[in-house]
Amino acid sequence: MSARPALDDDEEVVVMDGDDLVVGLRQRLDALRARRRTLGVAAGLGRWTAKAVGVVLLAVLCDWLVIWPVVESAGLSLFLRVVLDLLVLAGAVWALRRWVWPAWSARPADHELAVQVELAHPQLDARLVSTVQLAENPSGSPDLVAALAEQTDAACAGLDFRAVVPTRPARTFVAAGLGALLGLALLAAILPGHARAAASRLLLLGDAGYPTATWLIWLSDGGQVPRGEPFTVELEVDASSVVPAEAGVLVRLASGRVSTYPARRVEGAVGPHGGVLYRAVIDRVLEDLQFRAVAGDARFPVWRNVACLQRPEVKSLSITITSPAYLGVASATTSIGDLSVAAGSTVVINATFTRPVSSAVLTLRQGSATSAPTAIPLGDDTRTGKAGFVVTQDGQWSLTLTGSDGTNNPDPIEHTITAIPDQPPAVRITFPAADKNVTTFAAWPVRFSAHDDHDISSAWLKYRVLADDAAALAGAFDPADPTQQEGVRALAISSVAQERGTDLEKGVTFDLRQVPGLAPGQKVEYWIEVSDNRQPAPNTGHSSRYQFVIVDAGTLEEQMGKDRQRILGTLTDIKEQQEDAKARTEGLRRDLELRKPAAKP
Repeated sequence: MSARPALDDDEEVVVMDGDDLVVGLRQRLDALRARRRTLGVAAGLGRWTAKAVGVVLLAVLCDWLVIWPVVESAGLSLFLRVVLDLLVLAGAVWALRRWVWPAWSARPADHELAVQVELAHPQLDARLVSTVQLAENPSGSPDLVAALAEQTDAACAGLDFRAVVPTRPARTFVAAGLGALLGLALLAAILPGHARAAASRLLLLGDAGYPTATWLIWLSDGGQVPRGEPFTVELEVDASSVVPAEAGVLVRLASGRVSTYPARRVEGAVGPHGGVLYRAVIDRVLEDLQFRAVAGDARFPVWRNVACLQRPEVKSLSITITSPAYLGVASATTSIGDLSVAAGSTVVINATFTRPVSSAVLTLRQGSATSAPTAIPLGDDTRTGKAGFVVTQDGQWSLTLTGSDGTNNPDPIEHTITAIPDQPPAVRITFPAADKNVTTFAAWPVRFSAHDDHDISSAWLKYRVLADDAAALAGAFDPADPTQQEGVRALAISSVAQERGTDLEKGVTFDLRQVPGLAPGQKVEYWIEVSDNRQPAPNTGHSSRYQFVIVDAGTLEEQMGKDRQRILGTLTDIKEQQEDAKARTEGLRRDLELRKPAAKP
């Protein structure tokens, strides 16, 4: 082997780990390394592109088939699309790290490249591997290393190291990526509307809808509706598109509940743009809501707003009840509108409303008469009102309110009025409580009990003398009947006025000697009359009427003798019955003793 010529100072020397290597051999290994990197990156990019197109299509399908038709909340829809974009982005980054970055960052060593060349060209007989290893780890004579390198370079002179890298995987994956891109472009060209909508939605540029077979071209505006009133929605479908038999109105309440109302086709009617008209009715609007139309596979892109105007209502009541003064009852306050009060009570109503009103009207009905509606005075803030009336009979009352926006409460609560009348006192004679035969000089004790719902203020023993042929009056005593008042005299029972109360048991002596002109054959009809403290005129109650029949002393004595004999006969009969019962009892006792078994010895 000839000696290597000396090098000038400006000549470049190729050095491999301390040993000179032929320039051509090093260039071939560098070219092989670059070839492997280029084909690896190309294959990774092709594979990444194909996968990315698939993931994007999957995201579009998810948005088109799930998010767009199902999710009604614009905020939730945006959130889900952001999540979808983040998932796609995360998948793209993962795929780059999985398939592209390893090929780009790979730096295979010279001996690894040499092995790959030796496998493709076995005729090199391991010269290239040996040369590279000796150059990387010199352990022999430098001249021997240089000679081996020259021989290896000469053996590889006609070889293209780059050809040992297979190009089929790279071509396959690049073709797959280009095919995926071409398919995506072709799909966008066939469905440009879908492509624009998907790009806008997934790039978060807007909330556009996807093209549909049914074309919704118009939806009526929202507005303001008094609470509880119906609201009509109209929508229009282009007649040249697919016209469904029935459409719908999607309603989203402020409380979050979502429901669908059917929208039926209006036969013979044409929409504002010449299309097919549909109409739906939201039967009762109870809170703010949003709505939009749904027809076939189409949904109107915009939500319309409906503001529910809250009707003025009575929020709370403070009712002061003042009973008639004669009852001696303190005034009471209640928050309950249904009233049960003593007749004659004065009622003052202080009402608080849910919102300012322009007017409040009291409607009052007592008995069969209904008073004319009366406007009541309002407070300074127009959120309160005051009304009053006197309770005379059972009835009802209500407040009709009108707000500044014209809304009212068309069905105000009707509160009941129960007028509790001051009942007349009840009185009953407890003794003698029967007609009696008496003489003109008799003095009979008359006892009675009385009850009133509030207070008994006075009582009288009233009587009148009837001729011997006069019949007792039928029915209840009527003080308004002049024929029943004729000849009536009264004996005041002073103890009642002194004690008073709701329940009394009293007595009075009816001394017939104080009744002038009595003679046998006459009758004295008497009863007890009691009055309460009602104002301005008291109620009066009357007991049943009884009679004292006037007889002479002989007749009364004879009657009393007969009564005595009758009583004695009755007592004798009772005594005999007792003795007979006693004898039978004694006989039964003896029979039982005889039937007892004899005692055993």
